[in-house]
Amino acid sequence: MPFVFQVQSRRDGDGATQLEGRITVGAFFGPERACARDAYGRQAGVRVLGHGLVSPEGWPVRPEHAQTRLRLTVDPLPPGFEVVEVQGLGAVNAPVRLRDITPLAAQPAFWAQVLARHGATEQEEDPALNWLGVDTDQASEWHAAHIEPTLATDDGLALRQPVDRAGRTLALRMTAGTALQDQLWLGDAHASVLLGYHSGHFSLPALRVAEAAAVAAATRDSVLNLLWLTFVHARPDEAAALHALVARAAATLPGLRVAPQRVADALVDRQTSSTLHWWEDPVLGWVNDARYSQRNPASDLSTLRPADHAFIRNWFGALPPPL
Repeated sequence: MPFVFQVQSRRDGDGATQLEGRITVGAFFGPERACARDAYGRQAGVRVLGHGLVSPEGWPVRPEHAQTRLRLTVDPLPPGFEVVEVQGLGAVNAPVRLRDITPLAAQPAFWAQVLARHGATEQEEDPALNWLGVDTDQASEWHAAHIEPTLATDDGLALRQPVDRAGRTLALRMTAGTALQDQLWLGDAHASVLLGYHSGHFSLPALRVAEAAAVAAATRDSVLNLLWLTFVHARPDEAAALHALVARAAATLPGLRVAPQRVADALVDRQTSSTLHWWEDPVLGWVNDARYSQRNPASDLSTLRPADHAFIRNWFGALPPPL
């Protein structure tokens, strides 16, 4: 949810401007793109780079937290710009251009980055090395060569999986803005909808286990399903089904040196939740109660409109159920 922040004091230095004040509209969750306005109505685009709280009363910060003072660190503002308010523009990165890097999914070094992020547990401290034989230096060099140059220009990268002959696709978009985001998008020939994202301020879960199973069946357990499966949180009674999906996709990982079940053990360990609830709303379709999920219509972080929920419902409804 976009926010409006009323500025009460300002301090410049160290390559940034620090503003102190309070939220008057919406809710503040963390770093995002924003617009600063001065006393004369002039505007300046800024990024919220960091924040701090004085006398916190809850999270996210809302207008009813009257005693809370929020400190925002933003891009440096000119000395003559008398900023009076900052308005958030949303937490979702929106790159102008996307470069398709789907062929890179054939390289173990690509998956080293994914598994290091989503597969590390107390039992699996270095999955990239232990599972794929890619050490930290190799993974960093590959990332610097293939990923970082595009993100440094504020463009995005995408990996796409066709799901059926009707043009339905799933896509992972890697984007940079105030923070790096790995976004999951559902699309067809006419439209696309954001399901959720991984980031420092995540918006999850994005998929139900049953939905991921339908996609896996339609795509014959493509290795790209491992990307979408990191967006799934399972109830304890669904953990076995999620484990089977991850193991089947992991079996096609390029360069895999261990049993696929070992990959599944780690991912499912991280993605099982006893507090998550999904239900089928008669109007919106399947929704959940996770605080930050796009598919929770009550979440301040969700950008989905009723039409987007209908798109999601129809998209999955058109897929044959898994056998």
